[in-house]
Amino acid sequence: MNAQAGQFPPEVDAYRITVGDELRLTVLGDGGLSGPVRVLPDGTVTVPAAGPVYVLGMTVAEATAAIREAIGRYVRYPDLTVGVVDFGARRVFLMGEVDIPGDHEYHRGMSVLGAIAQAGGFNDRAKRSSVMVFRRLGPEEVIAHRVDLTGPLKGEDLGQDIPIRPLDIVYVPKTFIASVNVLMDQYFRQLTPPFTLYIDGWQALHMDETNTRFVTR
Repeated sequence: MNAQAGQFPPEVDAYRITVGDELRLTVLGDGGLSGPVRVLPDGTVTVPAAGPVYVLGMTVAEATAAIREAIGRYVRYPDLTVGVVDFGARRVFLMGEVDIPGDHEYHRGMSVLGAIAQAGGFNDRAKRSSVMVFRRLGPEEVIAHRVDLTGPLKGEDLGQDIPIRPLDIVYVPKTFIASVNVLMDQYFRQLTPPFTLYIDGWQALHMDETNTRFVTR
């Protein structure tokens, strides 16, 4: 398990690709590589000739670069453009001590507290000082970020109320989580199998201490 000080990468205005989006690939002069592709639950699109390419959470520019690199193994200097032609459902997932756990609609600019409010708020057992946010960064990489929401709830230390993205999982525990290993062993691993039956974008991930980075402020 790698511990790292810091925070999630800053949010930017550009749209980020999510599960269920349909992308249209256009390769100039090569109709066989052009056409629509759908972002699958594992975060990939299946590109003709190149196979699966991971694009979940990328901007269109980043996805274009990743797909161009994959196609470039078979076609020299592909002239590729990528566009989003249909948008999938944008959801976030709330687990633990909230009134309405499960998947909830994502809204642009949503923060951790906003997601929790949409799930009915904290229940009486919630440990507000140790809320976890899980985000997929790649096909086998997750960042786990602990935030203390006691300050933001009083209008203080608002930087703890970090922005979230579609497919993030917000987990509100009953007790303070001092170690990500404890969280993974006692909480998350026990809850993940049934929960991920309906969490697109997480089913294909095997999360353990080798591919999870733990971040706190």
